[in-house]
Amino acid sequence: VEGMQIILVTRPIFSPAPREFEQLRRDDDVAWIRPAALSKSDTHTLAQVSLGVPAVADEIVDFVHMRAAGNPFFTEELCYALRDTGLIVVSDGICRINQNEDVDLSRLMPDSVQGTVASRIDQLPPQLQLTIKVASVIGQTFPVNILKDIYPVQDDRPNLPEFLEGLENLGLTVDVDSENDPAFRFKHAITQNVAYDLLPFAQRRELHQVVAEWLEINRLDDLSPHSPALAYHWSETDATEKAIEYLDKSGEQALDNDANREAIQFLNRASDFDQS
Repeated sequence: VEGMQIILVTRPIFSPAPREFEQLRRDDDVAWIRPAALSKSDTHTLAQVSLGVPAVADEIVDFVHMRAAGNPFFTEELCYALRDTGLIVVSDGICRINQNEDVDLSRLMPDSVQGTVASRIDQLPPQLQLTIKVASVIGQTFPVNILKDIYPVQDDRPNLPEFLEGLENLGLTVDVDSENDPAFRFKHAITQNVAYDLLPFAQRRELHQVVAEWLEINRLDDLSPHSPALAYHWSETDATEKAIEYLDKSGEQALDNDANREAIQFLNRASDFDQS
């Protein structure tokens, strides 16, 4: 179609690359862009934006750039973690290391992005910790009405909008613009995974069952679009028959849609449950 621009995004492709991929690369109308790690200058710019400051001291930029190795998400999370722990302060418009602390950033900050996200969650007030952990069970995107109905502390349910605003302000979640069914999503899949892993196993299973039961009750008019979600949640409980039921349904739906690989995955999982 004349005038249409197509953007194709892939993971790194190693040699030997598929023939069709090499044909695309050599086409005169194709611009090949391979993103590189953030430079120190890029890291400084991203730190400024993340922290909302005009300038960031060189020692902070040097540490973040070295620790994050140019990874944008890790860079952001390190900046937020430094802010949340009070290790940095803003003075005369410049973000600096807090001189009131005996600071060794390399010792105090986790050396992985997962560890950094976990440290941020651990420092949240208890209500926000519980909110983000419960949300992680629902999924990458979590509707507010589900979260409110399954939130374990009933007395705190009216305060959920405040808790969700707090998580959004901290850059952990993002508001999904939807008038009919307000929802939030995790800013990154890593954030959801870390929050999920912080839940005790028994509490995870309990929450998965509550979410599955909520979907069965509140989506009763048409459960078919929710079969994969129900299969996932029931699979994380000890309700084997329920898990098999929805895995079978999801496999059949995938076959009807010619999604053969997904169908095999669903049906194999159902078979595994049936034999266990």
